[in-house]
Amino acid sequence: LSEERDELELELEGSEQTTTLESEIEELESEITELSNRQGTIEQAAEDLQSVIQANETFLDGDVETVGLTDEDSVTAALNPDSQTVECWTCGSEVEQAEISERIATLRELVAQHRTEMNEIDGQITELRREKARLQDRLDEQEEMTRRLAELDNRIDQHDGKIQQL
Repeated sequence: LSEERDELELELEGSEQTTTLESEIEELESEITELSNRQGTIEQAAEDLQSVIQANETFLDGDVETVGLTDEDSVTAALNPDSQTVECWTCGSEVEQAEISERIATLRELVAQHRTEMNEIDGQITELRREKARLQDRLDEQEEMTRRLAELDNRIDQHDGKIQQL
């Protein structure tokens, strides 16, 4: 029992302190929470942009002639719908349909960038969770060794008491 206790003490001395492991786990939890919040913010922004894209696409897919074709539009503009001017549903100014299409393309790029960033953050969160699990396993092992050491000390004390009694 004494030999086993000595081995456990050496093993515990060679491993990280419990408080160090606990603080590292807390730091990882904090990072995970921060990244999750950031991911949620980016996801909401992407959803908002997607709603704007859909609204603009619905606007463009509608009957443009009745929606906003001005008297100043030429026959050429009528033949080329992208050159037709319409009243912007967001600001009320006259703009060509091509400009709205360009804005939609830009918004789509932004949504794609947001999704890429969300995927990167998701990968970081996954890695942090793996690291946290690894540290938690080490902490659990240390706690088990500490418990086992206390148990051995108790048994040794009991045996020493019996020896003294005998």
